[in-house]
Amino acid sequence: MKTDRVTCEYCAVLNPPDGKRCVACGAPLPVKSTPSMKVTIIDSPPLPPADAAQLEPPSISQQLKEGASVAAAGLGALGIGSILLRAAAQMIAAAAAGFIIGINTGQATHITRTVPLMMLLALSGGALTGLCVGLVHKRAFWSLISAPGGALLGTVLAIFLSLNKIRNVPWLAILSIFGAVLTALLGGRQPSRKAIRCFQIIPPISGMIVGLLFSLFGFLVMYHIY
Repeated sequence: MKTDRVTCEYCAVLNPPDGKRCVACGAPLPVKSTPSMKVTIIDSPPLPPADAAQLEPPSISQQLKEGASVAAAGLGALGIGSILLRAAAQMIAAAAAGFIIGINTGQATHITRTVPLMMLLALSGGALTGLCVGLVHKRAFWSLISAPGGALLGTVLAIFLSLNKIRNVPWLAILSIFGAVLTALLGGRQPSRKAIRCFQIIPPISGMIVGLLFSLFGFLVMYHIY
């Protein structure tokens, strides 16, 4: 039968297993050796802490910002932002050039004394200028200054040559119309084939309407002054 008692190496007396010295001779008892145990530790990368922002549902403001960024990206891909900017510049240019034409035509009424004919000239000149402004594709800055600059240039040229004093011929109005139309047509570039068709049709029509209205407004202002 297997026993757990420890035998003394000096006197061969059996001793209790938990004794440290022999009960007979007092010699130190041998210590039982336990087999060594190997422990293998495998290092694993620490898990990233959970982000609180990812765990929380997005707020309404964040959703609105994301929606606005997506919409802006879509508009940028279609080029609508530049189209709207150019359209605004064209409308301002048509209004300014038409107003200058209307003023010059209204001033010519006191020379020619033909109000219906001068009004028709103002309306046709403003509408033609607005149509040319809307038809020609330019950068927004050049669309903004071309037609009004041409109308002013024609006005200055007529005054410099004293053509505005010639009776029966409204040279001031004619040269302003010619200058506005010429500068509106110069420097145009081919429109992109990817442009939406409605954006190709609306600018000429709206430019013609704006030029006509503002030429009429300028004509009536100058006509009442004189």
